[in-house]
Amino acid sequence: MGMNSVKDWKIGTKIGAGFGFILLLMLLVMGIYHTTVVNVVGSYDDLIANDIAIGRLAGDIHVGMLECRRNEKDFLLRQDKKYLDQLTENSNKVVEYAQTLRNLAVANGYEDIKASAEQIIAKITTYRETFARVVDSSEKMGLDHLSGYQGVFGKAAREMEKDLREHAVDDLYLNLLMLRRWEKDYLRTGSRNYQKLLIDTIAAYRNLLAVSPCEPTAKKTQEEAILRYEDAVTALIANYADQGKKQALYEEMRKEAHIIEEAIKSVLIPEVRPLLLELRRLEKNYLLRHDPEESRQVREAMQRLVHQVNGAGISEEHVGAVLARLTEYEQAFDGLVGAYGAMTTDIEQMREVVHQVEPAIASIGALAEEHVNARAGETDRRAAARSKLSLLLGLLSVTLGSVFAVVLVRAITRPLNRAVDFSAKIAEGDLTHSLDIRQQDEVGVLAATLNNMAATLAQMIRKISDSVSTISASSAEMASVSDQMASGSETAVVKSNAVASAAEEMNQNMISVASAMDQASTNVATVAASVEEMNVSIAGIVQNAEKGKVVAERTVAQAQQTSEQVNQLGRDAEEINDVTETIKAISDKTNLLALNATIEAARAGDAGKGFAVVANEIKELAQQTADATGDIARKLMGIQKATIHTVSDISGIANAIGEMNNFISIISDAVDQQNAATAEITENITQAAQGLKEINTNTSQTAQAAALVAKDIADVRDTANETSNSGAQVQQSANELSQMAEQLKQMVQRFRV
Repeated sequence: MGMNSVKDWKIGTKIGAGFGFILLLMLLVMGIYHTTVVNVVGSYDDLIANDIAIGRLAGDIHVGMLECRRNEKDFLLRQDKKYLDQLTENSNKVVEYAQTLRNLAVANGYEDIKASAEQIIAKITTYRETFARVVDSSEKMGLDHLSGYQGVFGKAAREMEKDLREHAVDDLYLNLLMLRRWEKDYLRTGSRNYQKLLIDTIAAYRNLLAVSPCEPTAKKTQEEAILRYEDAVTALIANYADQGKKQALYEEMRKEAHIIEEAIKSVLIPEVRPLLLELRRLEKNYLLRHDPEESRQVREAMQRLVHQVNGAGISEEHVGAVLARLTEYEQAFDGLVGAYGAMTTDIEQMREVVHQVEPAIASIGALAEEHVNARAGETDRRAAARSKLSLLLGLLSVTLGSVFAVVLVRAITRPLNRAVDFSAKIAEGDLTHSLDIRQQDEVGVLAATLNNMAATLAQMIRKISDSVSTISASSAEMASVSDQMASGSETAVVKSNAVASAAEEMNQNMISVASAMDQASTNVATVAASVEEMNVSIAGIVQNAEKGKVVAERTVAQAQQTSEQVNQLGRDAEEINDVTETIKAISDKTNLLALNATIEAARAGDAGKGFAVVANEIKELAQQTADATGDIARKLMGIQKATIHTVSDISGIANAIGEMNNFISIISDAVDQQNAATAEITENITQAAQGLKEINTNTSQTAQAAALVAKDIADVRDTANETSNSGAQVQQSANELSQMAEQLKQMVQRFRV
């Protein structure tokens, strides 16, 4: 397609083609960018489906192991068998994850990851079996204080406490010793103070014995003996002055006191309560800490208690019962210690298994990270290459679009500027130029119309100028004739008596005047015809000016419509810019979420390594998306700037066309004024023609009068007066015609043709 054919396009077609070309380039760049994004996303999908999935499975295995360890700790802390079920469930998940990991490793040819996965499966099975033994040992020990060995030795301890409580009568023995002391002091001094203390101590002993857990037989013996002892004390107080009765009552008191003392010693195990409390305290310490040293201390406390029982001097029956309870307690405690030892061994084995599994998990994560980095690097390189291609194509599109826009704008503005300059010269009255614009669009039509208008107007001005010259010459001749008529009339008046002699001469003069009047009438008719032709030309100019005005208005409307379309394109670009801003906001939020996920993964320690890798990749993808969105935003900003410049250029074109329209309106107004002036000239020339007709009539009458001068001399004077008056009128009409010719000449001189 040649350049001339492009020039012949309509302005709307040119602008539409320009924006269509730019839009096509934009679609091309967007298509390449879309292909790049799809390829990158596909690569990352494959990365997520394989290497990242391996890392995620390694993280899931690590989390599952943490859940198993938590179930293990919860069971050891709370001794609840439900945690065995939970650990079994979590260990099954770990095995399932490891099997899936093994399948992925086999599919991708990762032998090292496959070996680690198989090691994890074997170790998890061992871990689960060992934990089952730990639970069994815990059941033997007792899941609470009422079951297992705890229940057995707890029951034995309670029974032993109950049996030893009957032998913990140290308070009775101490109270008896106080009673014997006040007894001696009263017998020695007879003091009422010691008497009162003796009576109060007897009452206190009775009350203490009533609530004492002492063995029932010994307790009954003491109750009977203390009553007899109290009766003897009462009698002693009453007969204190009688030495004979006093001694006998004292002996009776001593006898009853010895009975009470023997009853107490038959069941008393000295300090048995502190020893028993010490034993239970050491037992609780061991149950809380399971320290072997505290186990040894429990056994030593049991030996001290056995030694105390054997050396207490109580009956063999009581000794046997107490020692049987202690033996039962000791056996249960030894069973508890043995079960705890087995459980400790199993726990150590479980920890060893965990310590073997954790490096395998870590190695899987490291290997998966290496594969992820390798594939991600390759994907990044491909994405970078495609991004560079997109950038180069985008720059090429911008360059081509800019060049096309400049060419298009110059193709529209240059002929319009020439048309504006041409219109300005016409407005200044210079009709010697023409527009050399040969194209078939609106500007070409406008240029052709302006050339036709200038040619027609120049031709009209030439004809008007020629007619003005003719009118000026005729008016001068009419002025000369009128002067001659005035001179002849004066001579006729002054020399009315010599009319007869001059009649012939006057007749000749009248003939000359008639001939001049005929010539003047002919000239006036010629001027009238020229003026009529000028009216027709001016009407054509007005019609062409109206057509040029319509074309200019239509061009302004098309420019405004094109400006609106460009504005709509700018608004569409702004809406696309809003979309890119939304994509950028989403990318920023994704980046922030990835950062939060990285922080949470860092807090989780080893458990969050896999998730940290995924979060890092998401963050990089969000950054790439933000960069690509920024590139689109910058390209859209360039399009918006180009759109703004295009709108400004189109607005300038519309303003230029509007100014040209104003110039055409000014020309139309000027032509209208000249049309009115020409009409006025026509009217004046018509009046002049009528005056010339009157002059012709008067001249004919004068000629007839000159022929009849001999007949009636009296009429000569009147005729001479009329001739003088007519000459004055002719002179006035000639002066007016000369003034009109001068005005028309000045108007025509404004134009250069």
